[in-house]
Amino acid sequence: MLMLKNYLKITFRNILRNKLYASINILGLAIGIASFLFISLYIYNELCYDTFWENSDRIYRVDAAWTWPDGESRYATAPPPLAPRMELDIPEIKLATRILKRGDFTFRPETNHDRIFRETNVYLADENYFLVFSDRLLQGNAKTVLAEPLSIVISESAAKRYFGEKIYDEESLIGRSILGGKDVGTAWKITGIMKDVPLNSHQDFEIVVPMSGWWKHNDNWGWNIMHTYVLIEDNVIIEDATDNIRSKLDDIVRSHTFSGKDRSANTGEGLKYYLMPLKSIHLHSDFLGEMKPNGNITMVYIFGLVAILILIVACVNFTNLATALSVKRAKEVGVHKVLGSGRTSLTIKFLVEAMLYSAFATLLALVAVELFILFASPSLGINLVTGIFDRPEFIIGTLVIMIGSGLLAGFYPALIISKYQPSESLKGAITIKSKGFSLRNSLVVFQFTASIGLILSSSIISEQLDYIRASKLGFDKENVLVIQNDREIDEERMRFKELLLPHYEILDVSFSTGIPALDRFMVRDYALEDESASMGLRWFEIDHDFISTMNLKLIEGKNFQRGSVYDSMGIVLNEQAVEELGLVDPIGKNIVINRGEDDERTVHVTGVVENFHFESLHKIVKPLGMEFLRDYTFKDYISIKIAPGKTMKAVELIKDAWHTLEPQVPITYSFLESDFDALYQAEVKLQSVFNIFSSLTLIIAGLGLFGLATYTAQQRQKEISIRKVLGASVSTIMALLLKNFFALACTGLILASVMVIFFAERWLSSFAFRTTLGIEQFTLAFIATSGILLVSVLYQTFKAALSNPVDSIKED
Repeated sequence: MLMLKNYLKITFRNILRNKLYASINILGLAIGIASFLFISLYIYNELCYDTFWENSDRIYRVDAAWTWPDGESRYATAPPPLAPRMELDIPEIKLATRILKRGDFTFRPETNHDRIFRETNVYLADENYFLVFSDRLLQGNAKTVLAEPLSIVISESAAKRYFGEKIYDEESLIGRSILGGKDVGTAWKITGIMKDVPLNSHQDFEIVVPMSGWWKHNDNWGWNIMHTYVLIEDNVIIEDATDNIRSKLDDIVRSHTFSGKDRSANTGEGLKYYLMPLKSIHLHSDFLGEMKPNGNITMVYIFGLVAILILIVACVNFTNLATALSVKRAKEVGVHKVLGSGRTSLTIKFLVEAMLYSAFATLLALVAVELFILFASPSLGINLVTGIFDRPEFIIGTLVIMIGSGLLAGFYPALIISKYQPSESLKGAITIKSKGFSLRNSLVVFQFTASIGLILSSSIISEQLDYIRASKLGFDKENVLVIQNDREIDEERMRFKELLLPHYEILDVSFSTGIPALDRFMVRDYALEDESASMGLRWFEIDHDFISTMNLKLIEGKNFQRGSVYDSMGIVLNEQAVEELGLVDPIGKNIVINRGEDDERTVHVTGVVENFHFESLHKIVKPLGMEFLRDYTFKDYISIKIAPGKTMKAVELIKDAWHTLEPQVPITYSFLESDFDALYQAEVKLQSVFNIFSSLTLIIAGLGLFGLATYTAQQRQKEISIRKVLGASVSTIMALLLKNFFALACTGLILASVMVIFFAERWLSSFAFRTTLGIEQFTLAFIATSGILLVSVLYQTFKAALSNPVDSIKED
């Protein structure tokens, strides 16, 4: 204990004696540890999605897919009749439940009719939803909360929002009412209060209402619209149960769906169902109809690699700086050895010193992480909880990182410094063998490789995002405002247009049940009238102004005409749909939609539009049918084309028109350009993270290079002095010292380029439309790194080149 106390005293003295080096060491390690901890928190958060549910290991989502020989369109949803059929046919399933986002709702608390809320996250749910997703109710009976058609379950936050925290805390809200509809005509009885759905869940809603009484279309096997979940029986082995369920799902396709009845089993076409484990949804599911954008397991791997790289670079930086100081501390080592200290005790002494540096850096890192979570993570689109000091697993992990970083950073310097011989160190005649120098060169190459690699990755991500933003989408996304109408003013469509179109700020207005970037497109079964074979096509309804509002290019036929009875049973296809349906001279051809189902109908092709990107550029353009908008069955959207530069005035006009027709309903709107850009939020998040952490890596690497430049100048001081005496100029000396660093930088560039090209090609392959890698990206990365190199080492090389040769030569 006394020895440890002495080591700590000596360490503090050395820190005070070498304040600059100590500050650089602690700062470099702190940046590395803070970066590692922050990214680790993000990864931990991603891996913990949906683990809080009571039966998370036994809950699976059932996904549907339209398949064909060379591909499939997979959904996060399934058809309405599937859940009850599974409960009947599959004994391994204890319970099945369905939830469905069914438009928007206008609600008021019964205590104040003037407080109006437009709820966009209301879901319909089966009666047994809270039995499958159990342990979520704060008040109410899980078996009966959704038994009555006009019952409602609200989250704790929604309850406080509607009735106030005081009323919520003082009395039970069970039995109270929330008034629905623009005319306050529907009283929803509160039967349950549920816990807020955590951020780390793939589900995203605040209010649940019963499906009974609000959903009548339970027999359509071709309509993948409901999120369907199954709870597996407790007394079965999960692996065996899931295998049996998958087999019986295939039986259900063959026995109950039109797909199984009408198509040959050898075609590979039709419906197929998949089981997705609840805890895998967030990182492994990116299908049509997701409740909200999910994460990506590839990003988790990438962020993990970045975290490890930054921490290692920080430790390398420490090693280089400690080595740079080793020459100055040679006499200290000699004195200790003369007084009887062995190599083991000296190694321990220097490791304790490294651990103390690591402890200071960790404390600084913890403060930085807490501040980063509070102020920076929201702008990165990363949701992390604060209060990290209250989490035992985080504290334990931090201690492990602190000890590991100290050992990793301090082991090599401790080993080298403790090896000095007293006879040499006391005379100041320390020389370092080439093997040690080669190791330090290797560490610097690693720093350059990591730094250039992160800069290159950031540049490639930015290039792909710029490519996406500049790509021709086939429609105009600029200056288009989108209102989530949800059938509120459908009876007044023409009146709404009449209120807006006379104003020059408004160029066009259209109604549709789908818009580009929606990512919730329904699929219908399409077949030519005289053929039995069919296929699933994406589908939505549009009015006669949609094509002009979006500026779609009509290449055959005509647009829907106002007041035309013939066009009311028409459909406009994109080029891909014409090709995949095998249509020749498509105009006027009849197509049967959902043959054999209750909503079977025959439509005729009135026009063909050029392919446009209604989904993200990750995907190829899929076949699409746009049917004429006739009724008010589905949630719809109002798209309004605004004159350039007139957005503020146009928004005022739109709000006035809305409130003229719907004074009791709040308006909910967004801009199409923002909605489309949101499809790439994962890439934007990736870009932000790489920008930040590549900059931090450059800073850490710069500190390390400063240390190595100091070390090199010290080791070669006599050589420099002799060269100066022999007539070498300052520029010659500086070139001599810089040459080695640029050779290491070039080696790092080559290694980084090879690795980045390998991984970038695989990342870019996830986009159906992508940029290409160019030499300019690699050139810019090398220039940026070279700039950091010059800033880091120029001072030391210039100082060494200007030093008085007499002072150095006299030291012998």
